[in-house]
Amino acid sequence: MALAMRGMRSALEGLPIRYQLVVLAIATAGLAVLSLTAAFIAYPSFFADGRLLSAVIVAALAAAAGIGLATLLRGFITRPVDQLRQTIVELKAATLRAETTSRVKSEFLANMSHELRTPLNAIIGFSDLMQSQTLGPVGNRIYVEYAADIHFSGTHLLEIINDILDVVRYEAGKMELKEEPVAVERAIGEALRLVAPQSAQGEIGLVWTPPEPPLPPLLCDRVRLRQMLLNILSNAIKFTMPGGSVEIRAELAEGLTLAITDTGIGIEPEDITRIMTPFGQVGSVYASAQRGTGLGLTLTKALIEAHGGRLSLDSVAGVGTTVRLAFPAARVIRAPIDSGEPR
Repeated sequence: MALAMRGMRSALEGLPIRYQLVVLAIATAGLAVLSLTAAFIAYPSFFADGRLLSAVIVAALAAAAGIGLATLLRGFITRPVDQLRQTIVELKAATLRAETTSRVKSEFLANMSHELRTPLNAIIGFSDLMQSQTLGPVGNRIYVEYAADIHFSGTHLLEIINDILDVVRYEAGKMELKEEPVAVERAIGEALRLVAPQSAQGEIGLVWTPPEPPLPPLLCDRVRLRQMLLNILSNAIKFTMPGGSVEIRAELAEGLTLAITDTGIGIEPEDITRIMTPFGQVGSVYASAQRGTGLGLTLTKALIEAHGGRLSLDSVAGVGTTVRLAFPAARVIRAPIDSGEPR
């Protein structure tokens, strides 16, 4: 009986409730007929001499048994379905609440960032005038140094706000790319020149050997590619002790992968997931002394995914970290193969 019930439940799971009831009603009638037939075979004397009342009683008992079994089966089948429906409703409600919260957060960040950029641009502009003494000498050298500090701090804060806006645009699906064929070696060279002062100050060696033959052009946003490289290089230099090194390698297969490896402090396994979230940072003592917002990797991940690629990170605490930017094959502009046949 248990096997039969499991088989019936499995057969009815995919049917709407109304069809399940129809099947159960048919099963009930069938059980009544089978019960009556079994009674006729087992006790033919009940049906002899026109004892119709006995037959009716037997049929009624069989039908009652069938109805009871059908009711039991219906409860057994529909209860899990009702629970599943309730779970689906709750999941949809939770998803809607999460999406609403995320949208409100993104709108708040976008509005606040725009409101902050206007006064910041004024602060940066006026402090630059004071620092350069364009309108005349300030009169006190200390004021010039203060103006330089104001200009630096304002520029740094503006960069953070721009990063926040980029993350919000990506989450809202509004990040636009200005795609063009880009010489990868040139983009890497530009990024290395920009981080050279930072690496020299930290006594960090930069290693880059352009491959032979040269890499094919990459269909991407030139500014965004440089931004990704700068974010990773800056992090690598920041978290590498003096005397260490940062190396860039290009790996060309079906797609193009740019790998940046450092000999820095590395990342604990439990910290890797956290640093991939906005404002996430590693928790070591050395890392806590380094300035940063924790947006670099988040933004870089958003930018590479906007190109259809993927960011991966491998790290060993105390040994170093490797970050890979993998661009898909569709973005590698390969030269057509010359078949040697005349055209």
